[in-house]
Amino acid sequence: IEMEQNIDNDNDSTNERTTTVATTTSLKQHQQWEQIIMFIRQPKVYGFFTLVSMIGMSTGAVETFCSVQLQEAGLSTSTIGNLRLLSSCTSIPMYWYSGKIQKHIFRNQAQPILILTLFSFGIRFLLYALTTTTNTPNAILLCAIIAESLRGFIFALFMSTAVVHTNHLAPPELSATALMLLGAINVGLGRSMGSMLIGKLISL
Repeated sequence: IEMEQNIDNDNDSTNERTTTVATTTSLKQHQQWEQIIMFIRQPKVYGFFTLVSMIGMSTGAVETFCSVQLQEAGLSTSTIGNLRLLSSCTSIPMYWYSGKIQKHIFRNQAQPILILTLFSFGIRFLLYALTTTTNTPNAILLCAIIAESLRGFIFALFMSTAVVHTNHLAPPELSATALMLLGAINVGLGRSMGSMLIGKLISL
């Protein structure tokens, strides 16, 4: 009988500890969600992520539009692939020097870089549109080279700036979560919506 009582007491203690751990975990998760919501509701954070989503939408639209446009302009798929390689190569030095550019040219201000990024999409759309107004293969290729090089430079500058600025905005305990939100809003939400919208327009 005593052994059974001891076993029952041990089971009760284990259940109490399990309940305590579950309650503590639930409370911590609730507090974390409250911190995230309070962080996003800050005007400067909300404005920053709004611009990031617009950049993501523009990126999705351009990435979907440019390949179709360049193929219709007469460029081969291998040439388009080489252009994307060129774009990736041009981003490498910008990633390397982006910190100095942010500090010495933009005075560590993220907003001008975000606006410049949005403006660059307009220039790229114009360059891609020019490929349909000229019948010269060299002119078409030149417009595509300029547009893809601009993509590499601006994308690297934007991403490095966005990551640094996100770390500045977020408190230390939310830095990883804020970077996750940056990727989700830019790559997940923004690019998906941009690709769908431009796809609908192309199919009209």
